[in-house]
Amino acid sequence: AAPAGLVIQGGPGQAPISFLKEQQWRTPFATEWARSGSLNPSVSGPARIRPAAGGEAVLTAPLDGVVVPSRRLYVGLAVARRGTVVELRPRAASGRSFAEIESESKLASERLARLEELFAAEAVSRAELDRARAQAATLRAELDAVGGTGRTVPVTAPFSGRIAEIMVTPGEAVAAGASLARLVQTDPLWVEVGLRPEVAGTLVAAPAGLVIQGGPGQAPISFVARSVRLVSRAPEVDRTTGLVQTIIEVRGAEGLRVGTAVQAEVLLPGLRAGIVVPAEAIVDDAGVPVVYVQPEGESFVRREVRIVGRQGDRVLVEGVGPADRVVTRGAAAIRRAAQMSSGEVEGHVH
Repeated sequence: AAPAGLVIQGGPGQAPISFLKEQQWRTPFATEWARSGSLNPSVSGPARIRPAAGGEAVLTAPLDGVVVPSRRLYVGLAVARRGTVVELRPRAASGRSFAEIESESKLASERLARLEELFAAEAVSRAELDRARAQAATLRAELDAVGGTGRTVPVTAPFSGRIAEIMVTPGEAVAAGASLARLVQTDPLWVEVGLRPEVAGTLVAAPAGLVIQGGPGQAPISFVARSVRLVSRAPEVDRTTGLVQTIIEVRGAEGLRVGTAVQAEVLLPGLRAGIVVPAEAIVDDAGVPVVYVQPEGESFVRREVRIVGRQGDRVLVEGVGPADRVVTRGAAAIRRAAQMSSGEVEGHVH
């Protein structure tokens, strides 16, 4: 037999909420059919972006000199490995004669020649040879300074990165060992995530990905499995935070800034299937996550849901099905309209 009609109920004791077309037009508003999908399980916590180990260096002056003004240097400058960062015009240290510097330079050159022969025979390490080369170059430059040749000495980058801080100005006289600039490596970066002790153990050696949540209004930044690597997990719980510090290495992280405090989600292998809705569709209604379902054009139903998982700006929920049309933008406006029509007042009682 044909049914006499259909009544949509919003739940026990609830009536459909009226939200007129005129109201929908005055606010950002959108709906779409609930879609089946799948998300990776994840663990999340507060995080901070920092350079990888060995990815930060303070460049120092190898000799007494003057910063060459012609070299353009600014914060954010990209520098290649072994590229020149600062140029110094050497100046002789006070109290040292030309003969003394010349003698030291000759001895350093002779020692360098011997070490090069020993290195060819694998009798000394490369580190020792590099130190001898640096010392010989420094003394030659100092000798040039005393002799008035006007040659400059480059201070080069030990790795590719960007200038994070400049400690000198062009034309400034600096002493040997003075700090000139600070260089940071921007790829790869380390993400230090604080995880609750009960979930830290679920993080395996091969994460399925990483999602970085930025500030309000910023889209999440996602990294696939091949771009992330688990570096380490602290053996103890941090006394101040009660969290386990975990380090994730990220490659191709141009969108991240060193020193930024973020919220990080570490994705675990495996998938959970179900209904996936945008995070914007979820409204916190007095501590209860709800969505609003649209049975018809100007009628909406409040539906409590259970959040099963999150991944960036997508949420896996239980409580709605593929036959439901869900409000994906403007759900908070419907909640306010429902409160006004029911006479509820928001605010604090004094």
